Amino acid sequence: MAYHLMIDRFATANQDFQPVESVKPVDSLRSWMGGNFKGIIESLGYISGLGVDTIFLSPFMKSHKYHGYWVTDYFSVEEHFGTDDDLACLVSEAHIKGIRVMMDVPITHCHMSNRRFCQPSVYKSEFLLKDHRGSTIGFFGDPDLPEIDLDRAAVRQEVLDILRYWLSYGFDGIRFDHAKRPSLSFWHFLVPELKKLSPQSLLLGENWSEQGEIGRLVGLLDGELNLPLAFAMRRFLMEPGLESMSGITAIVNLQESLRERGYIIPAFIDNHDLERAAVLARGNESLLKLGYLILMTLPYPVIIYSGSERSQGQTANLPEGCVERDRFFREPTSWSIGQHFADWIGRISRLRRTLWPMLSTAHITFDADPLRSILRYSYSMGEDIVEVIANYGHAPNRVHTAYRHKCLASTHEAREVATGEEICLLGHQGVVLVNEEYGERNRLPGAREDGE
Repeated sequence: MAYHLMIDRFATANQDFQPVESVKPVDSLRSWMGGNFKGIIESLGYISGLGVDTIFLSPFMKSHKYHGYWVTDYFSVEEHFGTDDDLACLVSEAHIKGIRVMMDVPITHCHMSNRRFCQPSVYKSEFLLKDHRGSTIGFFGDPDLPEIDLDRAAVRQEVLDILRYWLSYGFDGIRFDHAKRPSLSFWHFLVPELKKLSPQSLLLGENWSEQGEIGRLVGLLDGELNLPLAFAMRRFLMEPGLESMSGITAIVNLQESLRERGYIIPAFIDNHDLERAAVLARGNESLLKLGYLILMTLPYPVIIYSGSERSQGQTANLPEGCVERDRFFREPTSWSIGQHFADWIGRISRLRRTLWPMLSTAHITFDADPLRSILRYSYSMGEDIVEVIANYGHAPNRVHTAYRHKCLASTHEAREVATGEEICLLGHQGVVLVNEEYGERNRLPGAREDGE
């Protein structure tokens, strides 16, 4: 499982964030709030305890804004986060704990004060993207964020030099922000060069598209973030029912060919650009748990957004179109709440790691019972089976099992049931089952009676 964190909002060395509940005025959320590399280093034990094997860092280059996406110097560490040595220590300490570290590099645009791309007149005339009138094009129309012309040979070499420099710190891969904007010829140039530098590096794209576009960069990047599934999962949390659940299963089936080709499409529910999952579920913890149980038992790598493993919400959720609405998606981690939820996420994550050989290789089969709001999906290899049963309705329902099984996890209190017996699932309850022989052979513990 991967863990996505925004450096400025995750942790300080002493966990001395201003508490979210007392952030007044809310304008303070528009600025730096103290998160840094040392805070992440101090929290590596916590992160590892969640079953995390990969960290996705937000951009850490010198930036005009706290989030890191308005880069002013691609070859310097943002001083609010710490020093070069702090960053190197973070990567090294993470590796000691068996955690890979991904960096996030916004290469399609920069801030207007970026000296390398914007200030010298010769660079400004050659390196920035222009419209038919010769005017600089701004990222989503913002004149302070000029888009970089990635089809120029000099620019491509500059980008390669930037990535080469940071890969030398030992990073395990790169998340490319807004990866659908560069041309295919750009990727045909960059990817082979990066693979020469670091053959094992994972190269993932972020292709924002609410229309479900995915797979354009197959054969170039190693994969891309699974936004179509994210939007489907979010609809389920907002409106649990047959239609939203069918949307999830349709996308999983549609993406089967991408998975078979080895294209890595990590699944997630929320991130720094989206409302928190807990906000979508409107405080319904049972529904929130069911959403995460489904997410973490589908045949994808999983990314959890920091704080959401603690069922963190938001102090406000402004209507779409409001200026910097996303600042509320990026509130500092609420360390004082949600430990019980984090413990549950950690147990599901560790179970998922055990089951991953089955989830990642066996075919997934869906079996829906819409009249009773039940979805079942299973993976099988020989006589072994992993099955997930979800009651996405409000009313309790009973389901039968056709094999002697062991219940490994549940969103509610669970018990083991023999062949032919019924399982009573409460509203928004889900369970993970395996056949008894598979469970015993792999020494898999049963669900505990504390809510797992």
